[in-house]
Amino acid sequence: MIKKRWGRVGGIAAVGAAMIVVLKACTPLTMAPRPILDGVVGVSQFQREAQEGGLVTVDAGVLPGPLPDLNMTGPPTTLAWFSNEGADGKHEKRYGWKPRSDAEYELVLSNDGSGRTKWTMNEINRATRARASIHSGHLWACEDYHAPAAREVGFRDCPRTVPYDSAGLRSSRASEQVVSFASYLKGSETRSEEALSPQNAPIWISCTSGCCTMGR
Repeated sequence: MIKKRWGRVGGIAAVGAAMIVVLKACTPLTMAPRPILDGVVGVSQFQREAQEGGLVTVDAGVLPGPLPDLNMTGPPTTLAWFSNEGADGKHEKRYGWKPRSDAEYELVLSNDGSGRTKWTMNEINRATRARASIHSGHLWACEDYHAPAAREVGFRDCPRTVPYDSAGLRSSRASEQVVSFASYLKGSETRSEEALSPQNAPIWISCTSGCCTMGR
């Protein structure tokens, strides 16, 4: 009995060794770094314009929870997470996101007492995990549509007139302007000095009014 038991263990060890050899011979899987924010779900990839030219890939996901309101109440809530894969060390153009080897980003909504929901973009240092606010503004209605069942995040232009901070309009020549971005899907005219490409559109989130964007 003892000899048989050792024989069985030896066989398992041999199989394990063979599997290790096979695994080492295979191409290693490239796994995305674990997000700093735990609980991120529904991660999607988007092609975005890079400050240095060309495109970068940005991962975006949401944290589970109720849909935000244009006039939210209660404590601040972290809604979304963004990470620039940063190919060739490039920065995302519109929001200036660094490669994720340096930083990742979170979108926080809060009630600032004005009757409007405030948004804040925090930069999270990958090494120290320290947070610093780099952009902020108010939530604006972008387009009415059926209320979604869950939180969503992405990038798109708005058919409604929405004021955006000039700091976010990195392709704009004006220091301050109210820009009406028409949906590029409809191909209609805009009143902006430069029509932004889909790869440079502002952040869009689902909200109780339908579709909301990060305005001034």
